Amino acid sequence: MPYLEHHPVDFFPRYLLQDELVNPRLALRRIFDEQVSLPDARKWLEKWLSATFYNKPVLNRKFILLLMGFQEDILRLLEAAHLLRLEAPQHRVPVLAATTAGAGLPEPALYCGTLRGHYTAWHYLPRYLSPKDFADPYRVFDKLYAWKTLPEWRDILQHFFSAAVSGQRIFESNNDDNIYLTCRHLLKLTEAAHLVHVRAAIG
Repeated sequence: MPYLEHHPVDFFPRYLLQDELVNPRLALRRIFDEQVSLPDARKWLEKWLSATFYNKPVLNRKFILLLMGFQEDILRLLEAAHLLRLEAPQHRVPVLAATTAGAGLPEPALYCGTLRGHYTAWHYLPRYLSPKDFADPYRVFDKLYAWKTLPEWRDILQHFFSAAVSGQRIFESNNDDNIYLTCRHLLKLTEAAHLVHVRAAIG
């Protein structure tokens, strides 16, 4: 399915609350502190994206019901990232001067936040971000929207949901130039948005 024709109104956020439009970091806080932890979000997104590459249904009914709500969380992250990347540089969470190179892990306060459930700081460590992305997560937002526009991201998420639920491979329902890179952008978005949330809380 090709992307739909888009109009200027399609670039306006549809899923953020009114106060989140003014301060998109509120959306990040509500998602990661009240809706889903980063380890769960990453695990669910990996499972969702993997399901789109099968030519048969592989998700059970319980996960599909979970996915209906989780899809909206990802849409809200996309819209919050869209607004955050438009902010003036002075309003951004400070970029790290340097990250740990070589042995050892970064300071947990830089990426962990409040531990939830049985997870440890190790589970919150980003798996998909480069060292430069870790130092400046806004790079991820810029690359995300250089790859697709906000309306296109909404379209692709709907395609991903339909493919995962129906068992029709994503290649058969979407004309994306590089579906693998699209998946990577979504995984990186989740981790980068969490970093912005954590560092805003300690900043």
